[in-house]
Amino acid sequence: MNRHLASLTAAGLVAAATLVAGAAPAPAAPAYQGRVVATGGVVQRTAPSTHVGTTGAGIRKGTVVTLDCQLNGTVVGGNQRWYKIHGRDAWIAARYVQNIGRAPVACTGGQWAYETRTGTNIRRGPSTRDAKIGSLPRGTEVLSRWVARRGQSVGGNRTWVAVETTNGNRGWISVTALRRTA
Repeated sequence: MNRHLASLTAAGLVAAATLVAGAAPAPAAPAYQGRVVATGGVVQRTAPSTHVGTTGAGIRKGTVVTLDCQLNGTVVGGNQRWYKIHGRDAWIAARYVQNIGRAPVACTGGQWAYETRTGTNIRRGPSTRDAKIGSLPRGTEVLSRWVARRGQSVGGNRTWVAVETTNGNRGWISVTALRRTA
């Protein structure tokens, strides 16, 4: 192969790589932000509940945080929404955050189907200390798009599943009461 042809081939490969790279840009960082408005700042939690442990330092009033998504959890000041902080395994109560622009979308990490092993309660957040918002008999199918692995421990297992029942009821069930079906 002569030098000119090799040079054109290399240039063509670079151009083709640039076109392919341009056609499929890297995923953008979350576009959701909020400003902490609580006078005393806000505490970061390991899951969307006031009944689970804290993680990291508190966030001071006025701080702008980048948010990934939102889920229902413990009601705080009349608001059941919680925001997942971008780049951290941490949650903050939406009650203490003023959105800058649009609010985050619902969290989705996949799609799983479960069946209840026994009759079980649906909780407002991932803790047995969170309010009971419903119950399901044994054998009921539920769908989930999010799993929290740092909720309250039940029988040594801290995993809780965010569920939505067929009638649209949304809450949390300890994975110890479920059997994964898909």
